[in-house]
Amino acid sequence: MHGPRSAHGDVGFIGFWGLYDANYAGLRTVGVSVVNRKTQNYQESAEQLANLLFKFVQQSQRDRITQRNRVESIADTFDWSNLRSYYDTAHELAVLKRVK
Repeated sequence: MHGPRSAHGDVGFIGFWGLYDANYAGLRTVGVSVVNRKTQNYQESAEQLANLLFKFVQQSQRDRITQRNRVESIADTFDWSNLRSYYDTAHELAVLKRVK
C-alpha cells in the first residue's frame, strides 16, 4: 500500500504541511487546516492560526456542528496509526542524511 506522495517524492522530504498541501488541501472546505510553519516565520504562523480560530468562532453554532461532523468523518485519515509510518520514514531519512 502506497501512502500520499507529492511532486517531491516521499512525505518525509516535505513534512506534514507538504503532505497536507499536496494531498489533502481540498479538506479546507470541510474545516481541516494546517498552519504553514515551513515557509512562514513565527509571527506569520501565529497570525495564520489566529485568523483560523477567529473565523471558527465567528461561525454559527449550527455551522460549527456541521464542520465538526464533517471533520469527524475523515479523522481516521490523520490518526497517528496512519501517519506513524511517514514519521518513521522521515526520521530514518534525517538520520541517514546526518550520518553522510
